[in-house]
Amino acid sequence: MTKHLETYDALKQINTLLKININESLLLIVICIFLFIFYFLLIQLLSLFIENDNIYLLRWNISGNQMFFMNFFAISPMVVFYYLNNHYNMFFWKKYGFSLNEKYISSSEKKHYSKLIHYPYNTYSSSCQTLAGSYFIIKSFYVINFKTTFLLGVYTTALGLFSYLWWSSNKLIFRKYDHVFMELHCLSLGISFISLALLYNQYNLETTLTLCQILYFIIRIKNITRAKIGLSILFVQIASIVLIISNMNIGYIMLYYLGLISITLGIIFKTFDKHYNFKYGTAIFHLCAALTFVLCFEWSQTVINSHKQHSLYHHNNL
Repeated sequence: MTKHLETYDALKQINTLLKININESLLLIVICIFLFIFYFLLIQLLSLFIENDNIYLLRWNISGNQMFFMNFFAISPMVVFYYLNNHYNMFFWKKYGFSLNEKYISSSEKKHYSKLIHYPYNTYSSSCQTLAGSYFIIKSFYVINFKTTFLLGVYTTALGLFSYLWWSSNKLIFRKYDHVFMELHCLSLGISFISLALLYNQYNLETTLTLCQILYFIIRIKNITRAKIGLSILFVQIASIVLIISNMNIGYIMLYYLGLISITLGIIFKTFDKHYNFKYGTAIFHLCAALTFVLCFEWSQTVINSHKQHSLYHHNNL
């Protein structure tokens, strides 16, 4: 599967350009650490000119029904796939077309050939994405950038569901949707930052941004061969800087740092899975990736100070 990620093509080009021969996964870890340090230094530089008003009007008003909704999206896929795995076998997926060759699977977890679920750890850990997605959907009712947050939740939930299907079946059709939502949920996080920056400055373009995302999905699903994760993550980083500068506030930046640390750890464990036969690596990566998105999203809400967010929240709900 690594051969189907544009990130690894870029890493090979870096190896060629610098005339070095470093394993692509190891090089990816080095670059992630370098980018984290660069981002940290950039924020420290911005902090010399920008205030750090991180007072946040926290809204954890999640009702019992909403908690049930979150648990439903986290647990129900586990229950459904557990049932299917115990009542059906690999032939269940036969009608879904071509299966990707095992050499493209970026995991050392032992494949259960005869079972409906080929990679159990990687499959069940996809509930991390469905849980995070349902969390965003619920949180969308408590933030000023409702539409982009809601769509972020939908895309993240869809990613989790297609990740279930992909790791269970290795079918090319499910890999295609897994990749498109992998890309879209990254872009959607960045767009939620942009929408927050625009709303703060009285430019309500959320509907336009939401429609653009939906249009991008329609176009992308027709011709995608691999997720452009590297470019998508770069877009998120740029959007975070735009959010900081437009609001002249860094917010509770520790949340964002923790998010970057979490995804870096996830990539390290993913590398251990691929190259050092650590079979739990992809499952831990799923957890770290979901946690990263939650932390970065929560950080974005702290960039708006409590007074301004309170007034905007009520204005948008009139």
